[in-house]
Amino acid sequence: VGWVEWPTGPVFFALNMDTPNRLDDLYKREEITRAILQSIDALPAEENSK
Repeated sequence: VGWVEWPTGPVFFALNMDTPNRLDDLYKREEITRAILQSIDALPAEENSK
């Protein structure tokens, strides 16, 4: 659950997902949420540090 501040006001979001491996898959929630927010330019893309 969170929100993004847009010029027109805040936009709220939530992600609820079932995972086949329960706790072992929980880290995927953050990855999916970040990817979605990046796809709508609500979160800057992460730079790869090599």
